[in-house]
Formats: sequence, structure tokens, C-alpha cells
Amino acid sequence: MLPTLPTAHRYAWIHAFLARQDGSGIVYCLTSRDERLADFLSGRGLAVASYSGDTDPERRQGVEQSLKDGDLRAVISTSALGMGYDKPDLAFVVHLGMPASPIAYYQQVGRAGRAIDKAEAVLAPGPEDPSIWSWFDSTAFHPANRPRRCWPRWPPRVPRCLCLLSRRR
Repeated sequence: MLPTLPTAHRYAWIHAFLARQDGSGIVYCLTSRDERLADFLSGRGLAVASYSGDTDPERRQGVEQSLKDGDLRAVISTSALGMGYDKPDLAFVVHLGMPASPIAYYQQVGRAGRAIDKAEAVLAPGPEDPSIWSWFDSTAFHPANRPRRCWPRWPPRVPRCLCLLSRRR
């Protein structure tokens, strides 16, 4: 895990990391806005492609195949490149920003190194991560169904991960 660094420093670190890698891998970003990392890296001579839920299905297939064929050093992707993708010889998975949960993190880093002796996983959190996740949380539910912040009043024995939904009529 890298220390929390500004975006420009993380971009530079990711460039240096990818430039010294022998294999190919995935760089996960929190939002499709972070696909500008692909522009940054390709502008510096690295074979990368961006991938998100907004990517045209034909382009998605092309990017996936290019990664499988070893034509790309990395795919810069949101979580859209997910469970259905299989490339057992991925050499690395980098996260530009904190994933949604430990489960999401483990699922994504688990894509690397399944058919090779060594693979690397890097977590590169950013100072903007809390505000991004706060925005995701605020838009995940219709306001009438949004989870209430009720846990501070709960008895200490009740797990704080439980939350009640508020339903207004």
C-alpha cells in the first residue's frame, strides 16, 4: 500500500511501476473520470486502454482480447472489468483509490497471479477517496429509501455494520 498521495504523484508512480513490469495487468479506478490515467500513460509510450461501463460493447471485447493476447501493458478500468473476465497470467493489479469493500478488493486482486509464480497487488489511495465514496453513498438509494444514520444510538452489542432503511410514504 502506498501512502496517500495527490493524483499527479500516483499517476507518476503508476507510470514508473508499469514501465518496469514484464507482464500485463489491470489498474482499477473508482470512477470513469480516472480513465484520464490511460491518456497520461499512453502519452508516455505505454500500451494501455481504458474500460468502463460506458465503453461500447465491441470496444470492450477488443480491449479484453488485446489484454489476453499481451498487446497491452494494462487496462485502466472501473469495476466494470469484473467477474466474467479471465486471464490467469495477470502480473499485477493496481487500485487507484480505495475499493468499495475488502471483498471487492480481494476479488479484484485475486485476478492476478493465478497461473504465474509471482504477481503484485498495489493499493494507491487518494485524499479524494472519502468524498467519492460519500457521493456514491448519497446517490445509491432514492432519498426515501436511503439508509439512516442510526447506529451511534444502538446498544454496544449490536454490530455497527447493520443499518435500517428509512421508508417515507
